[in-house]
Amino acid sequence: MESHWSVFYPDKYANPDTDSDDTLYMRIMAVCNAYPSRIALEYGDTQITYASFLERIDSTAAAWKRLGVR
Repeated sequence: MESHWSVFYPDKYANPDTDSDDTLYMRIMAVCNAYPSRIALEYGDTQITYASFLERIDSTAAAWKRLGVR
């Protein structure tokens, strides 16, 4: 499947098995919904689950929107 993103990358990076028109957010959201209790990020003693990660992404996006960022 050729996506509209493929115009930005040389043919050697094409992968028809994984290429899609999904945004990064759509892919992250799919993983977060599939594995909400699994650890998404770990740094030192801090662990963030996928559910918490998605909440932080959405919260940050909402804050940017309130500030007028599009």
